[in-house]
Amino acid sequence: MDSGNTYSVSNGKDTRTKDVAMSRREFCGAQLLGVVLFVVGLVGGILIGIYAYHGASYLEVVCKVG
Repeated sequence: MDSGNTYSVSNGKDTRTKDVAMSRREFCGAQLLGVVLFVVGLVGGILIGIYAYHGASYLEVVCKVG
């Protein structure tokens, strides 16, 4: 019964370290891309919120206090 946890070595070289290093690079790249997209979305949402609250430049917003 094969559990799928077997490793093979070809040409006398261990290829696992190269695969792991590439996986880490891809993982770090994906994390960095996720952070950048999150920041862009956050800034975009803030800018849209400011524009939606204040409207266009020709509209005046009157805030009533108490």
